[in-house]
Amino acid sequence: MMRILVSMLSVVAIGMVGAACSSDGGVEDETWVLSELAGSPVAAGFEATFTFDGTDIAGSGGCNRYQGKASFDNGSVDVSGPLAVTMMACGEETDAAERRFLQVLEEATSYSVDDDTLTLSDADDLPLATFNAEA
Repeated sequence: MMRILVSMLSVVAIGMVGAACSSDGGVEDETWVLSELAGSPVAAGFEATFTFDGTDIAGSGGCNRYQGKASFDNGSVDVSGPLAVTMMACGEETDAAERRFLQVLEEATSYSVDDDTLTLSDADDLPLATFNAEA
């Protein structure tokens, strides 16, 4: 009986240590603000963001709110599309930038974090978008 109890406590302790260690590379629990899209700085007044809570991604596409399932794990990212997005019209330029931003989220296959900068890249390791952690 004592062996079973010790074994069970060991399993629980190992599980707790594993849960405390995040493999998201510092992405979780930050608000990330888009600074570059496809190598170009974002237009003044356009603010797209995302947050990741461990299983879900959500934020502003620059006009509309969006959310969906995602994983950030050891440099690999997978945003399971399609994302759920509100449907407000915000003008041609904003709508086009938002569509491209949301498309980039779904196309990204890898990420890297350097201090307060996050870069999403495609399967060829070409940068798609750069974000700064919100201050």
